[in-house]
Amino acid sequence: MADDQHQDVASICSCTLEQLYINFQISCNQPFSLIQATSFRSLIRYINPDADDLLPESPSTAKALIMDQFAIEKAVIQQQVLGSQSCIHLSLDSWTSRNHLPILGVIGHTLVGGQLQEYVLALREIQGRHTGENLAPIVLDILQDYGITQKLGYIQMDNATNNDTLMAALSSGMYCPIGICLSSLIMLITCQHFRITMTPRNIGFAA
Repeated sequence: MADDQHQDVASICSCTLEQLYINFQISCNQPFSLIQATSFRSLIRYINPDADDLLPESPSTAKALIMDQFAIEKAVIQQQVLGSQSCIHLSLDSWTSRNHLPILGVIGHTLVGGQLQEYVLALREIQGRHTGENLAPIVLDILQDYGITQKLGYIQMDNATNNDTLMAALSSGMYCPIGICLSSLIMLITCQHFRITMTPRNIGFAA
């Protein structure tokens, strides 16, 4: 009986194990170096020696697995937004991460299969000052990366002053060659007049 149980436990799918490890590392925000930590490997080896043999041994390999999974998931999102039934509307926000990196987050909103869907399109590190002129190329690069410049809709941001210059830079003629159509530029400009300003009163009402 004990031998049968050991045989069942030892039957491990390497692909499933890698996927479970990737999910664990990302969701628990673990460093790449975890994969070679002695205490972690001892735990896995105690649970099942075969699992220890199947897991990657170096941080670089673990990172490569995560980046491969990221590319797969990104391609799925790209296909969904390209086949969406509406324009791609964006929500932009920037903040400083726990490890002190300035990050610009871009969320896409659109209709897929008749349902409103939201996608994290990108989390980009901001190099240099947080001016609108500096943020605009980042946003445009994300649009080009997903191939959705022709499907661009409205952009929602907070009322920080650098967002005014960001909108001005996006809607300027210097970016016309990349393929943003005239209607998109008009919607970008119009968006400035309909921006939602978040205040304690708004938040309280929404709650």
